[in-house]
Amino acid sequence: MENKKPLLSVKSDFIFKLIFGDQRNVDILAAFLRSVLDIPDDDSTDLWYWLKFIKSDNEEEMDMLATRSPQMKKAVGVLKELSADESTRMLYEAREKARMDFESLRDDAVRDERELWQGVVADKDAEIAALKAQLAEN
Repeated sequence: MENKKPLLSVKSDFIFKLIFGDQRNVDILAAFLRSVLDIPDDDSTDLWYWLKFIKSDNEEEMDMLATRSPQMKKAVGVLKELSADESTRMLYEAREKARMDFESLRDDAVRDERELWQGVVADKDAEIAALKAQLAEN
C-alpha cells in the first residue's frame, strides 16, 4: 500500500480555521475564494450568496437567501432547527465563549510580547547611547 500524504495537516487546518473561521474574517475568506476560484466581484454567483449567508445574522435576510437554491434552503432550515434546540444552542454558546476567551488570551499574549520587545529595544537603545557617549569622551 502506498503511504499518501493527507491534503491538509492538522497544523495547516488549525491555521486555516484560525484565519478564515472567524466571523470577523469573512471578508478575507471571500477575497481569498474569489482570487483562488477566479470569481467575479459581483452578486451574480452562488458563492456571493453563500458568503452573504455566512455573514448574515438577520433572519429575514436568511429567509430571502433560502429562496436561491435547495441547498441554501436546507442550510437555513438546519440553522433554524439547531437554533431552536436548547442543548445545541447552549453547546454553541459554550464553544463561542471558549473561542472568544482563546482570542482574548492570544491578543493579551501578543500585546505582552510586544511590550516586552519594546522594553528590550529601549534597553538596547540606552546601551547604545551610553556607548556613544563613552566614545565621544575618548
